[in-house]
Amino acid sequence: MLKNYLLTAWRNIIKNGMFSAINILGLALGLMSCILITLFVREETGYDKWLPNSERVVRMHSAYINLGSQPFLTVRSAGNMMEAVRDYATNEVEQGVRLIQFGASVIQQQDVTAEQVTFVDPAFFNVFDLPFVYGSKETSFKKPLDLVITEEMAIKYFGKTDVVGQTLTVCCAGPEPSELTVTGVIKDLPKATHLNLDLVIFVLPSIIENNPGLSSWTSVNVYTYFKMREGVSIDEFQQRLTYWVDNESPLSEGLEPGRKVSHNMKHKLMPLEDLHLHAKKDAGNLGDLSPLGDASMINAFSVIAGLILLIACINFMNLATARASQRAREVAMRKVLGASRQQVTIQFLGEAIALVFISLLVALVLVELVLPIYNHKH
Repeated sequence: MLKNYLLTAWRNIIKNGMFSAINILGLALGLMSCILITLFVREETGYDKWLPNSERVVRMHSAYINLGSQPFLTVRSAGNMMEAVRDYATNEVEQGVRLIQFGASVIQQQDVTAEQVTFVDPAFFNVFDLPFVYGSKETSFKKPLDLVITEEMAIKYFGKTDVVGQTLTVCCAGPEPSELTVTGVIKDLPKATHLNLDLVIFVLPSIIENNPGLSSWTSVNVYTYFKMREGVSIDEFQQRLTYWVDNESPLSEGLEPGRKVSHNMKHKLMPLEDLHLHAKKDAGNLGDLSPLGDASMINAFSVIAGLILLIACINFMNLATARASQRAREVAMRKVLGASRQQVTIQFLGEAIALVFISLLVALVLVELVLPIYNHKH
């Protein structure tokens, strides 16, 4: 019986070749568009979720509010905030780390190459557990100016990845060009991360403390991250942070009675997994470590994907309904020969499922053909 259903369905598809081709191609194009949009949305919403314990990592953003002027927004914070908050909120915070990123030059023989360099605290790899190819997070940061690089940088400057112990001259990680020793090589980071790390240099906290431009309580030159303890919610940590800023921080000293720091200065915590799509509204003119996404755009794309699929399905059903009247004679003949209503229903449903299955296969083939172009453009 099943063999007969399949054979009949195939014969009808072949017999009505033009109709079948239009129906299959229309549904396939709709499915292809929906799949490509879904891949894009999935990538945008999956930023930084691949990092171990990403749900426990947050970043501090700052905002300065003055009456009569636009708020000054930034995803950075003062250099002293990390250590002060970490030591105060010990019940909420497990680790804290600061990132300071700037342009530098890598000098190799006669060549000088511009690169992005990132200064980090000793706890960097405890907050961001990045995968190592050579070295480890326990051995890579033993002394100031130890250097960890990505596989891409290792191949770029040494032609191989096993380069622990090799040196790079960086200008200027200090007052003068410094010869930095590579102590670890990490895997190239996936595209779905807001982190933009190529050359990561370990610096002592005193470097920040002794720099007035970084240590000022109102400076905004540092990216500050915290790894919360298990079971702690971001709301609990936020309340603790706001209380400290208003009542016990150096910022609260000397304020008039009734005035609070938070009236003019906001310190907001944002989950690591939300940064790519939601940090844009906090970034202001200073920008972020990497280009940010837009949550409203992702929502719009999701709606568009649903509409495309709905339109494709409606078109498919309309074409199938248009053909139904032309098959009345076939239905009548089947009933005369003893076919039940259930058998006729199964026959038509089987043909529809066969067309959908073929359309899906065609859509997957089209996705494979378009994907290289899509990835290149994206």
